[in-house]
Amino acid sequence: MTGLGMTDAMAPGTVDMFEARNRGLDNAGPRTTESTTPTTFRQWCEEALKPALHQLPHPARTLASGAPGAPGSGRMLPKGSLCG
Repeated sequence: MTGLGMTDAMAPGTVDMFEARNRGLDNAGPRTTESTTPTTFRQWCEEALKPALHQLPHPARTLASGAPGAPGSGRMLPKGSLCG
């Protein structure tokens, strides 16, 4: 993970989080009509998360150093290209 840009402190925390999820962290209680919303996770991602993330400058939305959209270039990739 550090090879993908995570810090030495962040990588083990991320591994711990995924291991906890694999052990059932998300299954703490049953899904009921009282605990479930009509909005699916996929719908929330498309309608709320994705637009919010597209407003942020992020290394995952950039090209190699020096190219348009590279960190420090001040130019983001055009919408619809790569991850834009």
